[in-house]
Amino acid sequence: MRRERTIWLGVAVWLGAVGIGFAGWHSYEVTPGAGGRPGNPAGPNRGEWELVLFVHPHCPCSRASLAELAEIVPGAPTGVVTEIAFVCPPTVPAMWERGQSWDSATRMAGVRVRVDGGGAAARRAGATTSGCVVLTAPDGRVAFRGGITRARGRAGDNPGRRAILALLHGDETAERELPVFGCPLFAAAGCDGTGGESCRR
Repeated sequence: MRRERTIWLGVAVWLGAVGIGFAGWHSYEVTPGAGGRPGNPAGPNRGEWELVLFVHPHCPCSRASLAELAEIVPGAPTGVVTEIAFVCPPTVPAMWERGQSWDSATRMAGVRVRVDGGGAAARRAGATTSGCVVLTAPDGRVAFRGGITRARGRAGDNPGRRAILALLHGDETAERELPVFGCPLFAAAGCDGTGGESCRR
């Protein structure tokens, strides 16, 4: 009898630990990164829509953002300039940005891929978290800033994807700001393979 009680107690403790672990992981997945500036003043009038995804090269969560961008591009009207900017600290070695995410980005048809050395472009755009998308209208105003995944590392239909496509097709009622799920773009250490805090995926 005592042995059975001990076994059941052990099972209960194990189930409780598993439940707490799953709850903690779910909470982590759905906690967005730090938001950028609430709104930028209008930039130069370029006469065309511009869509830029800012990515930390070693943020595993952002692979889902890249997958979502690959879904957005075919549904966008012609003439949208689409770019992926890999944000790199100024002191990293050459080719530091290369990896799985870079390879996925360079395989996307019709998308420009570049390095944002020091994160100057990301800062100007108000992007602080990997996976942040900034959509700029032809008149230079920021039409949308936010994420295109529903949680960390979770690809699939989501409000960000729908909002961007709606705006590009003329729906002015679409969302303009949404949370971003990913690593900090400007953390002193993290997502870089050096032992700092990472996205844990």
